[in-house]
Amino acid sequence: MYINLKLHIFLFITSVSCQQCSFEKPDRSKLSEDEIKYGIILPSILDTDQPGKPVLTYITTGVTKIIQSTTTSASQRYFMTPSFDSDIFQVTLANDFKDYEIYETKAAMSIRVYFECGGGINKTDFEIIQPINDTNNHDPQFVNLPYSYKLSMPLPQNIPLHLLSGISARDVDLSNQKITFFLNNSDVNSQGFFAAWLSTDQTDNKLHRASLTTTAVINLKNDFSFKIYARDTGTVPRTVSTSVTIIVDKDNSVLRFEKPIYIADCSDLQPEVANGTIFTFDQGDISLSAGADNSVKYFLQEESREYQDNFYLIKKSDASVRLQLINPPKKIFNESFVLLTLNASKPGADDVTVIHISFPGRSTSKNSSISSTEANKTEPYNDDSTSTVTITVLGVFLAIVTIVLVVMIVLYWRRTRSIVTEKVNGIQEKKEEMIEIDRDSPHPVSSGRRSVAFNDIVEEIKIARL
Repeated sequence: MYINLKLHIFLFITSVSCQQCSFEKPDRSKLSEDEIKYGIILPSILDTDQPGKPVLTYITTGVTKIIQSTTTSASQRYFMTPSFDSDIFQVTLANDFKDYEIYETKAAMSIRVYFECGGGINKTDFEIIQPINDTNNHDPQFVNLPYSYKLSMPLPQNIPLHLLSGISARDVDLSNQKITFFLNNSDVNSQGFFAAWLSTDQTDNKLHRASLTTTAVINLKNDFSFKIYARDTGTVPRTVSTSVTIIVDKDNSVLRFEKPIYIADCSDLQPEVANGTIFTFDQGDISLSAGADNSVKYFLQEESREYQDNFYLIKKSDASVRLQLINPPKKIFNESFVLLTLNASKPGADDVTVIHISFPGRSTSKNSSISSTEANKTEPYNDDSTSTVTITVLGVFLAIVTIVLVVMIVLYWRRTRSIVTEKVNGIQEKKEEMIEIDRDSPHPVSSGRRSVAFNDIVEEIKIARL
């Protein structure tokens, strides 16, 4: 009986201790079993709320102290601070809450608090969940800015510059899932480039990468810069920009003349004023469009080598030269034109252009009505002696052909003429076929010729008949 009484007293004390560990809200409603089991969901707050703001207050019964608290944040930071004093349990925003969006991605934060109840006889714990409303209060921020690329010219089309050095921006706002990257179309320096969103970083989904590619061949002589922009997707979008600088690597750029050929018309140039003439070309100054620097050397060569010393290069700058005529001989003015090649060279690169200069020769003379080429086409036989010999030979050849044809006709007529009949004593008689007989041959030979002896006999027979 004593043992049973002692057991009943222990169960009663335990029951009273459990009943004393309770929590009441300011409206006097008690914490439910489901809230203790599944967590307390608090009303939403703004991401702009300041540290120290109370988010939860409970009046407790039977709670001795807070044993510990744990955070469920990915960064293991505490963004809420629990406290217990004079039976009041309270949760406020911690100092780290101002940086919550920098470290976290979820639109809610939580902590779990462990309590000692009834003087250590019982313990309880529950989770406190705090939703957060995003207000898009942060600008996107470019990472590792500004951006620069040292590139050789010309720069081909469809070159992904972002593979050489990445361009990225980070937006910590909870609701932003993407950043738009773009260029200013009105900026002349950005023409030929295109920027766009590329991807989200695999380990940091707040970091967004951009693509920057060339849409045309870029061939500039000097360094240049343009701006790239990043815009978030908030309700009121925020936009920031930074610079992209292209540094022309002149040492490694491909040399390129502005034009493949330069043409100057000097067909009216007079010998007495020609010395010292600086040529003016239809295509403008002879210049390099890429790769120009102070290491470039120029080499001029005249095609016939006859007038090599009469042309002199004047270097205006690293990128352009002028051509001057020096002490021209008189015979150069009889030339239709003169061709020169100009080579620009430096270590690892070179290029060539052609220079065409017209002189007062026949083919380009404005006073000549027909060029030499046209004269050759209209007068293929312009040598009189050659023409006379040719006509004489043709005449002799035609005479020989005519004689041969006449002889052949006569022979053919003699072979094919009909049998001749003659009247003897008023009677038409047929002349026998006359067969030529070789006097030395015992056998007659068929032939078209007539024997002289046979003819004599025929004549004697005719006389006898008469």
